[in-house]
Amino acid sequence: MHPIGSGPFKFEYRIGNEEVGLAANEHYYRGRPKIDRVIFYYQPDKERSWVRLLAGETDLVRGMEPQDYRIIEHYGDRFYFRTAVERFAVTLLYNTYDVCLSDPRVRTAISRAIDRQYIVRVILKGMGVVPPGNLGYYSSLRNPGLKPTPYDPAKSIQLLHEAGWTYDREGLYLQKDGKPFELTILSFEENRLHESIARYVQLCLSDLGIKVYISPLPFDDLMHRYLRKVDFQAVITEFSDSPTDLYTPLSNLPFLQSQRSIADPRIAAIAAQLRLETDGSRRTALLDELDSLLDSFQPAALLVQKASLDVLSKRFTLPGGFSYAYNFKLWQISPVSR
Repeated sequence: MHPIGSGPFKFEYRIGNEEVGLAANEHYYRGRPKIDRVIFYYQPDKERSWVRLLAGETDLVRGMEPQDYRIIEHYGDRFYFRTAVERFAVTLLYNTYDVCLSDPRVRTAISRAIDRQYIVRVILKGMGVVPPGNLGYYSSLRNPGLKPTPYDPAKSIQLLHEAGWTYDREGLYLQKDGKPFELTILSFEENRLHESIARYVQLCLSDLGIKVYISPLPFDDLMHRYLRKVDFQAVITEFSDSPTDLYTPLSNLPFLQSQRSIADPRIAAIAAQLRLETDGSRRTALLDELDSLLDSFQPAALLVQKASLDVLSKRFTLPGGFSYAYNFKLWQISPVSR
């Protein structure tokens, strides 16, 4: 490995996947940075991040969990705080080829049985939003006429009955052709938020009479099971809602990464057209069509987009404020009392 570059910092060392060190570039054409070194730590346990902050072992943490903010928010004399809605939507992705999920009425029923506002209010502690439509909170290309899927469990039960699902003799569980409605939801085992949301979805669907099982997996195993495959029923995952410009291939839009699990060929056809279309107005029309199709077909349920919390030690001053938090060449050390 021989990293090269001409920025304000240069590669100094790396320790496996845990730590990377950068040193100030003495020959940077815009002048040497005012800090000598930047060290990046990978901390899979985010709870340890705020412990490191309070101990003075870390100066900047990105993406802290909402519950951690409640712990450190009263340390305003020591830290800057910034929140912003993330561009990734937590999504319940369905395998539309699965025998239990092949009917769009069933997928719509599941989507309507989940109270997204509860997830924002209780699980995210208010630090998040329910994305409107199917292209997310930020996407300027979404269909503005679409609204978030409403919470309506009574409508869910009606749709399930229309799709042929009835309750057993005890009136507890749904069945069809003598087989119970059983659903296994995959999730990333190291993500506490995904686990909490999966458990809440399990409760919501249990109220409908669906037997739900949660299967936490390591990240690589999880991706192997569902990405462009059909070896799953449903998965809690995340998709970006941010096409960077009108001409970028839309491989990052929700659901298109996993279109092999989507049985409706019209979705893939529109995606193919979008990759070739260069006219802006025509692309917008295609995206409106795609958004409406996704709303009716329900290949997935966009649940929430959480608000990311970034925390920075006040022993640094940043010209221009926290918006320049990652422009390390502008940082200046300004010690504060502990």
